[in-house]
Amino acid sequence: MPDLGADPQTSSSNKIDSSPPTNLHENRKRAYDRLVSAGYGLAILSSYERYSSDLFDILLHDDGAKLSDAMSVIAIKSGALAAEALPSAALKALRLLQNDPALFYLWLDLMMSSAPTVPESMLPILLNTEKLLTKLNIHQLRAWIFAGIRFGGTDPEARLIFFTFADLNAQLWLDKESGATPFFEIKRGLGFYINALWGVDTQLIEHPINLTDDLANRTSFSRDTLYFPPTFPAYFAQDPASIYYASAAHIGAHLRFSLDKFPVRQLKPLQVAIISLIEDARAESMAMNIFPGLRQLWGPFHNAVADDVTTAPKLFARLAHALFDDNYKDDNSWVMRGRDMVLAQRKSWTQENSRHIGGILANELGQMRVQFNAKSFIVEPAYRDDNRGLWEFASNEQSPSMESSSLDSLHINQIEDNLYVGPMECDEAEDDELNQPPVKILQLGEPISVATYPEYDYLTDSERPNWTTIIEHAPNLGSITIIDDTLEKYKDVVSDIEKLIGNAKIGHARKINKKYEGHDLDIDACIESEISRRVGQSPDGRVYSILERRNRNLAVMVLLDISESTNDRLENSNVRVIDVESQAAALLAKALTGLGDPFAISAFCSNKREDVRYYRIKDFDSGYDNHSKMYLAGLSGGFSTRLGAALRHSALDLKTQHTQRRLILVLSDGQPSDIDVKDDKYLVEDTRYAIHGLAKEGINVFCVALNAPRENNLNRIFGVKNFFHIDDVRTLPSKLPSLYIRLTS
Repeated sequence: MPDLGADPQTSSSNKIDSSPPTNLHENRKRAYDRLVSAGYGLAILSSYERYSSDLFDILLHDDGAKLSDAMSVIAIKSGALAAEALPSAALKALRLLQNDPALFYLWLDLMMSSAPTVPESMLPILLNTEKLLTKLNIHQLRAWIFAGIRFGGTDPEARLIFFTFADLNAQLWLDKESGATPFFEIKRGLGFYINALWGVDTQLIEHPINLTDDLANRTSFSRDTLYFPPTFPAYFAQDPASIYYASAAHIGAHLRFSLDKFPVRQLKPLQVAIISLIEDARAESMAMNIFPGLRQLWGPFHNAVADDVTTAPKLFARLAHALFDDNYKDDNSWVMRGRDMVLAQRKSWTQENSRHIGGILANELGQMRVQFNAKSFIVEPAYRDDNRGLWEFASNEQSPSMESSSLDSLHINQIEDNLYVGPMECDEAEDDELNQPPVKILQLGEPISVATYPEYDYLTDSERPNWTTIIEHAPNLGSITIIDDTLEKYKDVVSDIEKLIGNAKIGHARKINKKYEGHDLDIDACIESEISRRVGQSPDGRVYSILERRNRNLAVMVLLDISESTNDRLENSNVRVIDVESQAAALLAKALTGLGDPFAISAFCSNKREDVRYYRIKDFDSGYDNHSKMYLAGLSGGFSTRLGAALRHSALDLKTQHTQRRLILVLSDGQPSDIDVKDDKYLVEDTRYAIHGLAKEGINVFCVALNAPRENNLNRIFGVKNFFHIDDVRTLPSKLPSLYIRLTS
């Protein structure tokens, strides 16, 4: 079996014998006859006849059975149109896989195995064979198909939207699987880079995934915010991230040198485009005067060459190349005139010069009757932004001729107001010191997107980057008397807590030697005692050692599951599960306050992967005060339980605590689930993966399971020693504080 991760373009297993067996044609005829007898229709038979001969000219030893079997499976599962498309797609696949039979059969097997899972989507998958295999090897193609299955779940329409590329998530995952660098991986480095280069401190934000193609494929900027595509195509395999740095440096040049926005007024889209091109060249020229090395960063993207094609985008790219590189030669008079005009002004090149030169060149191009489609125009080279940041668009300046133009139909202020839920206040965690938790005081009811996290897919054994979004909400305020009543109701428990606190000595264990009693021998003391005995002296009987915990040295995050099921009322009672959780957390907070352990309390629920809701009840750097008590009292349940994302986010806060032990204590009445996930195993495995990752960082996770069935996945998720069943939720307040102290002993 070949390595599925191997690049099919480098496979060398396509050396095949040129002498087919004598009975091969008879076997192929039998394979064809099976299709005839199955009665799939004339179109399928015609497709088999049309493409199989070319296919078998390469696959000399193939008897046709595998192709006919695949057509049968796809016809049954996905319909006649998909089966008809298979032979043509198979021939394309074989050629794109360098005529490698082993890789081809892996592709064919993948198509057959996908048909029962995504029957409605097999036709677009097959029709996009060239697009997919041009970028992906078989292993990557499988991962991309799994991404579509995860995206659509059990909804055929949602899957079809993905596999027809009607949703930009499909292109995002195609780029990711092909090796393109995703924005979130280098966002922090880009911020440092542009600040170090130009001394500007700006927000870097990812374009929302629902933007149109022309918006999504280029960067944008305003005076304090830079917008980047989720991925750029991997232009240079040796450095796929270079386009991000080239684009950041280019926008930084605008922020430094393009100080005044151009008013649009009555300019036509063609004039806007060419003036922007000239100003791009001016900003870069001034930037390279300060940092000559930028020429090496931007130069590889200027690859336009002189040819017979004289469309407006081609001429724009050639003019951009001519203005960037004085050695570039072009036989087009308009391109060379543009460069000559710029050279004449280069010593005193201002923004007004750019506007003047651009206006003249636009008029000349218009007189040449060169067609310009403003709606489909995309700025070249690819690292340059869409130029919206250069222009001042007033609401009364939008003329009908520009309403649909990609140059002006969406303005920066509209992007900020309408498309973005909120800026990302913190990055995905990587290192403790560089990734501090978001610090923001939320107004009541004001949600804010603060972080994105990966999610683990056990089917592909890989993380889906940037897959879940944490939305922090300010907790609702409840009555503080609810918490005070809890302390009064459980005053016996409070008394027991105080006794436990007085006796608890939890922390880093220290070895104490020379004890008369103990569980271990003190080897040095034993040797000294034996020496004393042999020389006739009285031996010292203190030959034991003990482990003693003298100082507390741990921090704990209490994470409350407040999903919809916690609104359930206990049997024969009006008390909800979430009420008991709040009471237990209040008593535990009293114990933690008395013990002096640093602690925080948070709650979470989820409404699909884009909306994992997180509530801060008490932070590590704040006291357990009346506000915290009112937040506890105001909790209410809703939505689902995407535990893996909540654990990753709560760990951000815990990493700031430099204690010997760090613990996340989860209170939950069910296993991980969410409405956009139909595979029961998926979120279970993601949570387990997240817990293992946190353990490597010195963070332990323990779960108190409330009314959870004995036959569940808790053992697999948390480990056999890291969860505790509470069969009667009503006993939780009395059990939790003592359980915590035993747990941390």
